[in-house]
Amino acid sequence: MPDSDSILLKTLLLTTLIILANGCADQNIQALRLDPQTPFFSAPIISPVPNTAIGQRLAAFPDGTVSVAWWRNLPGGTGNLQVSNWKGDKWTEPNPVTDMANIADAQIAPVNGDNLAALFMVSKPYKTGGEVQDIYMSKADSPDNRWSTPLKANQEKETSGKTLPSLAAFADGSLLTAWIDVPVIQPIPSDHPKAVTDTETTSTLYVAKISPDTTQIKGMQAAREFCGCCPPALAADGLDGLLVYRGLQPVNIRDPTIMRIGQDKPGLPQIIHNDHWVFDGCPSSGPVIAVLQNSVAVAWTTLLNNKLIVRAAFSEDNSRHFAAPIDVELENATGVSGIAMESAQSALLVWTSSSTAGEMIKLARIFDDGRIEHRTTVHTLPNGSYKWPGPRMVKTNGSVIVGWHDEQGKKLGLVKVKVTE
Repeated sequence: MPDSDSILLKTLLLTTLIILANGCADQNIQALRLDPQTPFFSAPIISPVPNTAIGQRLAAFPDGTVSVAWWRNLPGGTGNLQVSNWKGDKWTEPNPVTDMANIADAQIAPVNGDNLAALFMVSKPYKTGGEVQDIYMSKADSPDNRWSTPLKANQEKETSGKTLPSLAAFADGSLLTAWIDVPVIQPIPSDHPKAVTDTETTSTLYVAKISPDTTQIKGMQAAREFCGCCPPALAADGLDGLLVYRGLQPVNIRDPTIMRIGQDKPGLPQIIHNDHWVFDGCPSSGPVIAVLQNSVAVAWTTLLNNKLIVRAAFSEDNSRHFAAPIDVELENATGVSGIAMESAQSALLVWTSSSTAGEMIKLARIFDDGRIEHRTTVHTLPNGSYKWPGPRMVKTNGSVIVGWHDEQGKKLGLVKVKVTE
């Protein structure tokens, strides 16, 4: 293990070579062999997203194109969900997806290598007060082309409250979405002692499959025992989906859980690892998942020795069994942002942690044998925290793009991390 002075020297040498190379930086980065202790090189990139946006989401295509979607609610009761695409280090003109008002959340996902799907959740008043939400889907046959007429994905007789939608696309062009469904009941004040538990006992983790031509929808109840304030995540695996979420077992045990979503019905839930984290409250952070052929990687936060940590676990048999978890961040974690497979044995993981310097976005390469390389602080937000549920990431062509949102400072940004050696 090299000492800290050696690590610092290598880091400074690498950074100096990148700066001196200027326009030839990519060639020099490729030629240099990074020490496993050396951080990856990261830098902000110009973003098309205005700071007035409520949120932003990312998608990446095999050809290196990156799409960013953002939404705003404009004066006069109109809305605005737009997409711009990064090609050759240049953003395209924003392409409008919808002008529906009161967009509460959105997601995008690549379809069949060149199409793009968008999910957006729209709030509307409920007859006795408060708000409920509808979820809409739309597709474009390329990221720059016109979007299809939105299709409402939720099919309940009386519109319910919804939160934390997720989206994935299958190889045949069909889509899978998940969300937390909260039936309309007498509102419980957030400071009430049973605000979390009472809401969780009435909520449902719901999934819906949408046909490639967006004409058929099959909705399914996936789970009733889950953490109702932790985002679920999806991944496509052949013609099945994989859903990960924070389970809720008796006595408030909140451990990571995975479920296979088949063609006709959800499978049985499986606990990824028995952390036995007992918490009478809201952990806020759900697990993230990535799939490559028969390999699956999942990362999540849990409590160890009274400190919030980040763990990751690999499966080499399509999620039937997971190896013992790898502890990636051992203190001051605040959430997991995303994970992307690089090979059957390795993945890139992005998470957030806090220190006296502020909240930070971190990245590392992790291996199924427990190795952790190239720990990198991607971005630091002094004197603040990232907007919940935190930054998001995608991997494309030797780089990772991370999108962050400083809600207090009213700023949004994108960071590119070069991960090739």
